[in-house]
Amino acid sequence: LKGDPAMFVAYTLVRAKMAAKARPLLARLEAEPEKGKLQLRSLGYAALALLETGESVDRRRAEQLVEELWSRAEREGGLIHWSERPD
Repeated sequence: LKGDPAMFVAYTLVRAKMAAKARPLLARLEAEPEKGKLQLRSLGYAALALLETGESVDRRRAEQLVEELWSRAEREGGLIHWSERPD
């Protein structure tokens, strides 16, 4: 699986109580080239998956991803939104 679908699959695996199978997919976040190519929604799925594991180290990583998502937010006219980059 490529990066974006892999993060969605990781999220669904963790929700299905199969976190061990999701770990190799989530480990891709540590590979900077891979992370840089992920769409914002995929970072969101990864953060949700990490939170769902219940592990404190995963919670810290999820918090970092959420901070990154907020840093990429666009603010205009009192509104906040995210824009995906074109493929």
